[in-house]
Amino acid sequence: MQKRENEVRAILLTIIISWLFQNFIDAARTIYRPHDSQLPRIIVYWPNDSQRYILRDSHLEEVSIFKKFDRDYFENHMIPHVPILYRNHPDISVEGEVLSKLLEEFLEELRRTKVNKKEFKNFIVLKSRDFNFKECSGLIVLKFKDYPFVIKLFIENPRSFIKPFSKGIEPGFFFIMGGGINRYLSGFTRVKNLEYINKRIAEDDYWKKYIDTPRKWFWQPCNNAWFIIEGDNIGICNHQSIMVPSVYGIVCDAIESEGSLRLVSKANRRLGIRLSHFFGCRVDPHIDNFVIEQETHKIVLVDTEHFPTMVGLQEPLEFDNYFSWYYQLSWKYACNKYGRSKSMRRALQCKEVSELAFC
Repeated sequence: MQKRENEVRAILLTIIISWLFQNFIDAARTIYRPHDSQLPRIIVYWPNDSQRYILRDSHLEEVSIFKKFDRDYFENHMIPHVPILYRNHPDISVEGEVLSKLLEEFLEELRRTKVNKKEFKNFIVLKSRDFNFKECSGLIVLKFKDYPFVIKLFIENPRSFIKPFSKGIEPGFFFIMGGGINRYLSGFTRVKNLEYINKRIAEDDYWKKYIDTPRKWFWQPCNNAWFIIEGDNIGICNHQSIMVPSVYGIVCDAIESEGSLRLVSKANRRLGIRLSHFFGCRVDPHIDNFVIEQETHKIVLVDTEHFPTMVGLQEPLEFDNYFSWYYQLSWKYACNKYGRSKSMRRALQCKEVSELAFC
């Protein structure tokens, strides 16, 4: 096992060094080098604003940029303003409007903050490595101090949206692998994929005794600003566009856990792989995504992001151990980054997308 872990680390280190070297080379290219007229391009801007922000990149794909946001679904799955019962204490509730008000106050506090903080007035930061505090963009995960709920908050603007490598190395990897995807766009898949996961669990007499998920709702602030994304040379259309919210969040139950499954445990590794196959590779099998809930002792799947969206899968991965899983993902990144000719990249824009790629 230790040998395999060292091999995985070596593969990932090689990919990281190659990624940094390639970006150094890209930055050193002359500004006078002519642009490929057929290179995929997105143009992002605020309505009624003449400023345009442009990103040209061969990895941009239609399904990743323009097929993840469903406005009707988004607006029909907002956090309710009626009382929300606590997950394991149905005799206690909180008004959805109270949670929304606290989030509005936090958003104002966050916009005034330009440095990384671990705690705010009404929230504790659980994760901020994919958030750029200076530009106030990216993904930040918070827990309400006084209520058993967590918020995954996504913030983007036209300028930050076309800077996929400004929020850390990991989002850069996903951008290359997932056809230009980012955490902001993939976040829209979390609620819809949760419905698929819950349906899959409910239909299985064995797993429904042992597996559970947190409830999830979308949230957006009052008077939310929206921006426009336009695309050229992406997919089979000559031109397409979409309008998306600059700020939105996903409110979900906080899970009080006894800890996550452990990679060092052979039984836990087998369980994680088994669950990944059970869900048709639609969930990230990373072992930390499966936690043991204190009160129910059930395995709770806390991350319901659509995994094929993040890594650009067209077919489920076939693997029976985590070494194989890490290796295939590393190899896919290398092929996406360095293994596509110009003709292959152009043909990819016209290729039919598999059902797995859609959430």
